[in-house]
Amino acid sequence: MERQLHEMQRMAALGQVSGGVVHDFNNLLTVIIGNAELLLESIESGSALRQPVELMLHAGERGRLQTQRLLSFARHEPLTPSHVDVNTLLRAGYKFLEASLGTQVTVRMRLTPLRWMAYVDPAQLESTIINLAVNARDAMPEGGEVTIATSSMIIDEASIGWAQDLEPGHYVRITISDTGLGMTHEVRQQAFEPFFTTKRRGKGTGLGLSMALGFAKRSGGHVSLSSEPEGGTTVHLYLPCGGTRGEKKQPSGHRHWALEPMAGEEAGR
Repeated sequence: MERQLHEMQRMAALGQVSGGVVHDFNNLLTVIIGNAELLLESIESGSALRQPVELMLHAGERGRLQTQRLLSFARHEPLTPSHVDVNTLLRAGYKFLEASLGTQVTVRMRLTPLRWMAYVDPAQLESTIINLAVNARDAMPEGGEVTIATSSMIIDEASIGWAQDLEPGHYVRITISDTGLGMTHEVRQQAFEPFFTTKRRGKGTGLGLSMALGFAKRSGGHVSLSSEPEGGTTVHLYLPCGGTRGEKKQPSGHRHWALEPMAGEEAGR
């Protein structure tokens, strides 16, 4: 109880601080984005100057999106859930994930046919997957493999022993595993705490796993983690279902991936 109260106090403080920071930062981004758009309009289509200006505009849009997501996490702003075909979303993001994780990391997908669609906010789901995948990359300084797998699960009364944080029902499970350094018992105990990180100063915010857990909880799902030193890390993301595959699906996977971090950018574990 004391630990939960402490976490609530930390998140309340983050919400108060981030509100002012996001407002000021968005004002700066508005100037950058607006001038980049004007500059882009003045450059001929065949000019070599277009690409750096487009990158400037793209970076500004990513910055605005990330600040809004931080604010949403800190203030627990409402999600916008819809029926999402998780396999379709992951296939659409495969090339982007490869580019984001760099040439030293091999991305493998093991997507099994899913019986149901997840009922989640697709933009927040994509952001969560990116954060978890970048965490996996950072745990493999010499390179390695990141495997993303999906499966359908039914949680019933008999499952409550190991899934006590989930309500009985249908779930889609996304599993992200790496071949990296792994975690000690002490690190695992703190892994989901906001701002906890084992990375060097300036290399991570310590919000990656806590944001993933926050998203899952607010969606009616859960996140679990298993890891051993030198044995890699596996994260299971449980997403509640809201429909069968035969129902009309929410298009996803094409609109948001391009606004996520590019290779070399950091996400906090």
